[in-house]
Amino acid sequence: MWIIYVLLVLLASLWLYARLTCGRCVCPRDRVSGKTVVITGGNAGIGRCVSTELVRGGANLIIGCRNTAKAESLKLECAEKGFKGKIQVLHLDLQSFASVRKFAQEVIGISPSIDVLINNAALGVPEEIVKSEDNFEVTFQTNYLSPVLLTHLLLPIIKRDGGRIVNVSSIQHLMGSEVRLAKNKTCPRRIMCFGSFVYGDTKLAMNYWTRTLAQRLAGTGITVNCCHPGFVLTDIFSHSYGNIAHFSLRLLANIYAKTPEEGAQTIVHLVLSRNASIISGKYWSDCAEVRFPRRPLKKSTAAILWRNTMEQCGIEEDDRQREEMSGSR
Repeated sequence: MWIIYVLLVLLASLWLYARLTCGRCVCPRDRVSGKTVVITGGNAGIGRCVSTELVRGGANLIIGCRNTAKAESLKLECAEKGFKGKIQVLHLDLQSFASVRKFAQEVIGISPSIDVLINNAALGVPEEIVKSEDNFEVTFQTNYLSPVLLTHLLLPIIKRDGGRIVNVSSIQHLMGSEVRLAKNKTCPRRIMCFGSFVYGDTKLAMNYWTRTLAQRLAGTGITVNCCHPGFVLTDIFSHSYGNIAHFSLRLLANIYAKTPEEGAQTIVHLVLSRNASIISGKYWSDCAEVRFPRRPLKKSTAAILWRNTMEQCGIEEDDRQREEMSGSR
């Protein structure tokens, strides 16, 4: 019987710890009033909560997602509540480079400039290896390659004075491997227990790309940061893991995990915080800058990762673009 009591105390302690250490953004929401924000996956889960917070504050929000019906329902919901901001919904499938390019063209047609780009949409840990129409593992393309391409396409209209790029990462980047990334070994032949490694690679790549992009954007007035929203119970679990692992994870999540509203706080903070307008290339958690959990890549490895990524995304950089990215204009 005492074992049951110990387990109950342990579970209660985990729940209390999760609640007490959950960071909350205290920035005035109206700081985003009148600003144009583009968010991927802003129709569900954490992204939906971020969208709600920003529209409440008066943002002009452009949501890119696959399930546009969910985004339209959010648009109606915000209008009924009398929120000051506006929502425009565009279709976006991050499993397709063609869709990413079409979405970027539509955004540019809608707005001559944007203040914030939030790369939020992601797939969870894959159960099997599936290739996209572009012949990439779909998780790697959705979580990393397509956000990189989208950022590159929208970069010309991101405001040079105070523009922000927010990349949503995960603590699970610790499962990623620099060696796999540098050697383009991010897609195993068999999934087995490697699903977590595939997902981890996507988030590790996003973290390293964030740091490199921040260095290249130095002096432009644009900041780029990545964040860990926390262990959040969202629909992403409905597409991840096998039966036993899935059940165990959901059980733990119901006790320990943050709510989507709590998970949205660090993302919202990076949009609103004045510190985030001068800090770039950093890793954030619970609304605070934290020490990057991994050592920086060697310059040679970072260069290889950047070059591989540009080639995979079909991005060609000329000397002029490199100079503009480094701020030497």
